[in-house]
Amino acid sequence: MPFCLTAVRQTAGYGKAGRSWSGDAGSLCMSLTADVLPEAFPLPLLTLFTADVVRRVVAEETGIQLDIKWPNDLYHAGKKIGGILIQATTKAARTRLIMGIGLNVNQADFADELADTASSLFLISGQPYAVDMLTQRIATRFQTIPTQASVIPNDLRDACITLGQDVRILTPQGEISGRAVALSPVGGLILQNGDQSTEILEGTVCA
Repeated sequence: MPFCLTAVRQTAGYGKAGRSWSGDAGSLCMSLTADVLPEAFPLPLLTLFTADVVRRVVAEETGIQLDIKWPNDLYHAGKKIGGILIQATTKAARTRLIMGIGLNVNQADFADELADTASSLFLISGQPYAVDMLTQRIATRFQTIPTQASVIPNDLRDACITLGQDVRILTPQGEISGRAVALSPVGGLILQNGDQSTEILEGTVCA
């Protein structure tokens, strides 16, 4: 069973590529741990499955349908609602994965630099939500994620707004452009550029 740690406020969090992340009162900040071997469940795929857990819980509890932006963000109407960060730690030859989840729940406004790009469940619906209830539901639902890689559900693919888009992706090897045409079996993004297909396992979608 995963171990769950929550915070009412987060002031020094970070996301993918070390970007800063903060969560004030009204946001959901949680970390789940699980003894899942990365070789049995590739991190890009586990990231998508974790985002899908959050997406499903939000839909069930609030009626709000969120989109997944590859590889790790949750969006609604073009604005970011939350994100996922998964890290692997090894101690005494034992690998443990830490799934960090941040979700904007009850924020009524954002700083000027975020106002055009971020939103919250409250701003979408006009209704406040119980953060503790959402946290508990996510932690409970997470127990249903398989311990080994499995087929990506069709509704997860349908929720991925990156697919079908012409994108630029910044990867550790440099920038790659193309049309996002599919998710690979390990959770990577397949880009098509002319006759060439490329599988991206890590990167940031710029456009």
